[in-house]
Amino acid sequence: MSLGPLAMWPVHDAVASVVMQGSGARMRDVLVAGRFAKRDGRLAWPDLSTVRARLAASGERILSRLNVKSVSREIAAT
Repeated sequence: MSLGPLAMWPVHDAVASVVMQGSGARMRDVLVAGRFAKRDGRLAWPDLSTVRARLAASGERILSRLNVKSVSREIAAT
């Protein structure tokens, strides 16, 4: 993550700035269990639609237990 963007300023403590003002969108490279999840600013998953569908299904299971309607599946299909 770069501390250069204006949204990251002022920088008095680099670690605190990353934690408090950083976001996943600003991360250039992310490793998960030794594999790149994001490299050069791009997601490394070849089939993002499958990941979205799995996340939608998981969210729907949780929300159904709370009796809350979910629109995740409709959004994931677009």
